[in-house]
Amino acid sequence: MASEESDVASERVMKSSFFVFVVIVCIFQFFNSYASASYAAGVVSYDSGTGAVPDYNNPMAALGRGPKDTGEFMGTVYYVTPFNAPYSADDVVSIGLGGHITLQLANYALPLEDSPEIGVFTYQQFAQDNWPVGGTHDPVILFRASQKTIVEVSEYGLSWMALNNGESMTFDIPPNAYQDVAGTIEADYGMPFTGVLSDFDNKLTVQDTIDVYSGSAGGTWFDISATGLDKVGYVRFSVAGDAANSFELEELSIANNALGLPVPEPSTIALVLLGGLIMSRKNKR
Repeated sequence: MASEESDVASERVMKSSFFVFVVIVCIFQFFNSYASASYAAGVVSYDSGTGAVPDYNNPMAALGRGPKDTGEFMGTVYYVTPFNAPYSADDVVSIGLGGHITLQLANYALPLEDSPEIGVFTYQQFAQDNWPVGGTHDPVILFRASQKTIVEVSEYGLSWMALNNGESMTFDIPPNAYQDVAGTIEADYGMPFTGVLSDFDNKLTVQDTIDVYSGSAGGTWFDISATGLDKVGYVRFSVAGDAANSFELEELSIANNALGLPVPEPSTIALVLLGGLIMSRKNKR
């Protein structure tokens, strides 16, 4: 009898310890994630495919937030603007034809009824009319080839939902780090830009072009509300084998009002599942 009571007590202690451990891990991840802005946090897989830009094959470049400037030259800091996107191999990863990249988000993106939830920032910028102070052409001209990719999303990285019926989507809105040319007011990477490319036609100055963003840091944003998923923790970009050119990714961002709980690390999920399996077996004894 004493032995049975001891076993029951041991099982209760084990359950309690496991529960406390999981709670501590989740709380740590929660505050660690919210201590910084929410972007992609991990690379699940990467295949550069065929025709990717040489030397731009570091998938870690897509994690976190990109730089606010592209460096200094002769005393002038060149901020990220619609005419000056980050271009370092540390800031951009290239996916060639037939290639893909799968990213784990830092936080779940929650579907919204009337607003896109995930922003995609690519190596794209506008050709400038009358450098260095001029604005855009009429119509606006892209500096690089149009950025197109197939997008899939997943809750846990196991089953996937393709957006746009599995057809390639276009991501050509350049990033913009500040709301002013002086670089004193930061733009919001968590504010979806809901305009279209033609909104940038025939802007006279750099500031006129920046004003189109209305405080957003730009990027092209997509909607996950029609997927039927409760949340999205993983995003995959794939380039079709017959695409016209490669796809250059800088970063992802989650809308401020679509920010969910942190996406657990795969090891944490495995630990929870293992703990549940152990408890299930013990309960059957």
